[in-house]
Amino acid sequence: MEINYLESAKLKMESKDYAGAIEDWTRVIELDPQNASAWFERGFAKNEIGDHVGAIEDFTKYIEFKPDSFYGWYNRGLAKEKLEDYAGALEDYDRAVDIYAFDALSRFRKGYVLSMLGQDEEALLDFTAVVILEPDNYDAWFNLGMIYEELEKYDEALKKYTKAIELRPQSIAAWMRRGFIKIKLNDYAGVLQDFTKVVELTPGNTLAWYGLGIAKAMLDNPIGAIKDFTKAIENDPNYIPAWFKRGFIKIKIQDYVGAIKDFTKTVELDPQHAEAWYLRGTAKFRLQDYKGAIRDCTRAIQINSENPDYWLIRGSAKISLYDHAGALQDFIKVTELNPQNANGWYFCGNAREKLADFEAAIQDYNKAIEIDPFYTTAWISRAGLKVILQNYQEGIEDYSKVIEMKPDYGPAYFFRGLVKNIIKDETAAADIAKALQLGFQP
Repeated sequence: MEINYLESAKLKMESKDYAGAIEDWTRVIELDPQNASAWFERGFAKNEIGDHVGAIEDFTKYIEFKPDSFYGWYNRGLAKEKLEDYAGALEDYDRAVDIYAFDALSRFRKGYVLSMLGQDEEALLDFTAVVILEPDNYDAWFNLGMIYEELEKYDEALKKYTKAIELRPQSIAAWMRRGFIKIKLNDYAGVLQDFTKVVELTPGNTLAWYGLGIAKAMLDNPIGAIKDFTKAIENDPNYIPAWFKRGFIKIKIQDYVGAIKDFTKTVELDPQHAEAWYLRGTAKFRLQDYKGAIRDCTRAIQINSENPDYWLIRGSAKISLYDHAGALQDFIKVTELNPQNANGWYFCGNAREKLADFEAAIQDYNKAIEIDPFYTTAWISRAGLKVILQNYQEGIEDYSKVIEMKPDYGPAYFFRGLVKNIIKDETAAADIAKALQLGFQP
């Protein structure tokens, strides 16, 4: 009995037996090389089994027969896209759209390829055309959201993701993307809503638990944040950001021992995580483990020597161990990296003061005050040195400046009173009495 290859091929296509269909379409083509549909169908089947090169050859043959069929250009574009020949795919999709402007499929793929080529503004036009042609096209709305996000037009991205969610309420990707957009827009209450929905849909979603932790941290709920970061860690023990952020929150609530554990895990997973080394050093500093703080900050500096904060904490640890010369070098580095860092200049002054270089220390305090005129500690320290150098009136002026800025600051009254007493100023007793009244205990 003679086999009807055409009917057999169609049946195999319906049952998705693409390999068998290709054999039958090949026989049809052998019998009738002018059968354009056979070339198209065999190309389609080849695309389905991953033979994109073969598919392109067949679609090219089909286009020779049917140059005005947008289906041929569209499908050849798909095959080229699979081979990451985005420029070639774009040409074919363009041709398909030229032939039939209302073809949403070609416009969608064209938009996608344009976005892959970094041509986001042009991609917007095609995805917008798709949602006009097909208002319920979830994928087009979602892709519009991603492009607006890439363009940092977050308000627009938010609208597009919201529409995508309306069309597909179970879309984890859309809830996630909208949640991260809300983080960028500082809408942390909205972040909670979106990521809560994600963990309802997928309780094991590490990123969603992490996002919830970020939102709660920003909403001043550190305990809730720690619980969510912990949940993220339970889902993925190797998720570095959750360990790091949990440690960061623990520093904020002064759980320095817990913070050290989290930062230790962070650097185990990523030994080049400079910020984790620095913050572990900071936690050790708070626990008065100054040698440990120096070791950790040194490691951070080895990874990134351009961050002044690392030098500042290491210098502070050195000064606590009476290594004033070593501390001074670190504080000088802070001012080199950031000449407008008032703390750097203040601590330079503090180190020079410990080294009895009072004139140079005053110059450093001057610089700190110049940068931050409300740096009361610098005013107090400079006043003390002026008194040591017997510049009593200038010392009194500095203490008076502090009182002007902080009228309830007892120590300023007390020390001003002591200096006034040295120069036999009759108002000395009033200053000391005011300090005691404010609760200052000498």
